[in-house]
Amino acid sequence: SLAGIQGGLWNVEGGNYQIPKCLLAMSGATYLPASVNSIEYTNGKSNVTYHLLDNPNDPISNEFDIVIIATPLTIDKTILKLRINGEDQSFPGSFQRTLAYIVHGELNSDFGDDPNDNLFFIDKDDVVASVSMLTPVNYDPATDHELPHVFKLFARQELSKEELGKYFSKIEELQLIDWLAYPNYSTFAELASFKLGENLFYVNNIEWAASAMEMSSLAARNIANLVGQSILDNKEKVSNKRLSSQDNNTEL
Repeated sequence: SLAGIQGGLWNVEGGNYQIPKCLLAMSGATYLPASVNSIEYTNGKSNVTYHLLDNPNDPISNEFDIVIIATPLTIDKTILKLRINGEDQSFPGSFQRTLAYIVHGELNSDFGDDPNDNLFFIDKDDVVASVSMLTPVNYDPATDHELPHVFKLFARQELSKEELGKYFSKIEELQLIDWLAYPNYSTFAELASFKLGENLFYVNNIEWAASAMEMSSLAARNIANLVGQSILDNKEKVSNKRLSSQDNNTEL
């Protein structure tokens, strides 16, 4: 109920997706707009089958040295098939359905005179969890005095016009965002490793500790360190093999 309503939160003008978009551009990596169908992992190598978004009927398979999965793998969040050494993988748990109503209107006076107040509903039988007022990303309290009243209402189920009318005396515009927002922690099994296999990594395991953009960034940094160490270890193995081969030739 309280997630996403407390003070001190931030967002990015144009959408939070701007952050990975800019990071991708800075990295110089090649971006392939495709949807991954399956990953077949055997003995440290991953064969990935995918299709380009503009050609969904033509699957492509390629082998990759390192694969990083950055999407939830619970059955309610993905259709990606993952096999490790011949065994199909399943990931326990499920995600919590969240309904966010964005309402441009006026809050019912029964809930107070100040629209800036955050409202919390702790009765488990109440279909609404919380109501809070939204402000623009570039909001400046020193100059922005006449903002339209836009609220975010978190609900546990879809609301009828009559149910919304309990909270708002006037509704000018309404938008519903219905999505599986974060893990249902009551289904939590255990906090597993980032590493599913040699050079096969899974970012979203971190969500079972806490689900937030910042947590995903921490997980990505840890996996980048693991990948870097793996590359160094492989270089060292190759170098040692060459030295060993040279020593054998010298002895001959």
